[in-house]
Amino acid sequence: MKSFQVTDFNAPLTEVDQPTPQPSGTQVLIKVKAAGVCHSDLHIWEGGYDLGHGRKPLSLKDRGVSLPRTMGHETAGEVLAFGPDAKGDTGGLKVGDVALVYPWLGCGKCETCLAGEENMCLKPNSLGVYCDGGYADHMTVPHPRYLLNLKGLDPVTAAPYACSGVTTYSALKKVESSFNTPIVIFGAGGLGLMALSLLKAMGGKGAIVVDIDARKREAAEQAGALATVDGKAPDALEQLAQKAGGPIRAVIDLVAHSQRLYRFHENDDEPCRRRHRCHARRQTGGRLRLQFQWPLRAGRTDPRTLRAAADGGRSEGFAR
Repeated sequence: MKSFQVTDFNAPLTEVDQPTPQPSGTQVLIKVKAAGVCHSDLHIWEGGYDLGHGRKPLSLKDRGVSLPRTMGHETAGEVLAFGPDAKGDTGGLKVGDVALVYPWLGCGKCETCLAGEENMCLKPNSLGVYCDGGYADHMTVPHPRYLLNLKGLDPVTAAPYACSGVTTYSALKKVESSFNTPIVIFGAGGLGLMALSLLKAMGGKGAIVVDIDARKREAAEQAGALATVDGKAPDALEQLAQKAGGPIRAVIDLVAHSQRLYRFHENDDEPCRRRHRCHARRQTGGRLRLQFQWPLRAGRTDPRTLRAAADGGRSEGFAR
């Protein structure tokens, strides 16, 4: 098999030829049909993340990421063979099926993993990060439960669903009760555009998208956004209120810029005064430092909530 590996951080990928692995235990061997390139792969290649706020960069080596490493956590491939212990638990998959790989693996044994939330495991084992991924013509997957039959879907289109898809789907599920009103999405990059597509498929009324880049706002409008707002505009909040036509009850932030979130939440007028939920998802990794001053009014409760998540659990869209 041929793969392209990170052998040194910040160095060109190395083309490697080695014997094609044979699946053992519960493993499944797939022939890679599509492998997406995620922004996170750039940071893996660099060897770390800039945490911002003047702090020391986060080292992936210190976090257990070892080299050489075949990246690629957005992978779809054709099932070629099952390990001897997997044949009785294939979940209906058979040789020749094309499937999407769920990459956010954990230890597989703790309560978190057994609850289908391996992406939150304290001992991550993510494919393409801690284990070899899809930048290769073949790949082994630890168990059939991490494969979702695409049933005819284009693998090139579907590959990003393993990352931006499951991430934004997880965020949208958390604000699903507000789908009857326009929600707000911060960021019109890959995640933001994916969120727009999923919101439509899930029956939501639509979203107002906030971004400082005019080209990205245009892309969001072409993707079906109800409206867009320039996040740098001095009257951005007023624009949101006008374009929403009522209270904004849910916000999904796919950039997680502290000052932007603070500006939204600190305002005691519409559109922020009434009930809303904010779901923050930091795309580039590391830590997000947030400081909010939420006005509390005597004799009234404040039902606003802030939730954060990393990627999406296997139970969110990958359950067989």
